Amino acid sequence: MLTCTWSALIILCSPIGKVLLMLLQPSAFWILPGIVFAFTFLMPTLIITGVRAALRKKNDTENQDHSVTITFTISILFMVVSYYLLKDIAIAIPLNLYLLSAISTCILTMMLKPFWNISYYTAAWGNLSGLLFYLCLSMPHIYLSPFLGIILISGAVGWNRLATLSHRHGEIYAGYALGFATTAVLFATLL
Repeated sequence: MLTCTWSALIILCSPIGKVLLMLLQPSAFWILPGIVFAFTFLMPTLIITGVRAALRKKNDTENQDHSVTITFTISILFMVVSYYLLKDIAIAIPLNLYLLSAISTCILTMMLKPFWNISYYTAAWGNLSGLLFYLCLSMPHIYLSPFLGIILISGAVGWNRLATLSHRHGEIYAGYALGFATTAVLFATLL
């Protein structure tokens, strides 16, 4: 869930973001990442923690199996709220496209989950990699290092999912490819 906040900071700290932020008050720099952090991480985490605690109290194993679906549904709802809060701010256009790609990836992954255990985690990192790839195409001297760093982190996340026997290799690669492709397609068509 923190990948949305990271994307906001990456976009706003870029040369494009700095130029656009000059149009705003200096204190406004933290407002956009603050909104994204609050609505895509903080509030969903608090609600998800409460829902999981309630499910544990019930000791209902059937509902605990659906906790991943509940988690991503809550995340999607809050990403939609963030999108609508930021949609009219011209500075946030790349961030809004990233939020749309994250929402699309979550929905696609949830639709495929009953048929194939695609990794949500690697799909999220694939989204962030897709964003950095697209930014790297326009300014490689600035975004190449973060892009390579995110790829390494994505590999570590994938390895962790394999080591915990949560997924198989194909599920890891499919999740990453789905996230990356969703972001790349949205950025290529809408920006």
